[in-house]
Amino acid sequence: MTEHAVGEKTPRNFEAMKRAVDKAEEEAVERKRRVVERLRGK
Repeated sequence: MTEHAVGEKTPRNFEAMKRAVDKAEEEAVERKRRVVERLRGK
C-alpha cells in the first residue's frame, strides 16, 4: 500500500474500485440522457 498522507493508504483493489466508479458514472450519464429524452418527448 502506498502512503499518501497520515492515515491514508491506497487500497489493494484501487484499480477495481476505480473501474466500478467509472462504470457507475457511465450508467448515471446514460440514465440522465434517457430521462432528458423522455422529458423532451422524443
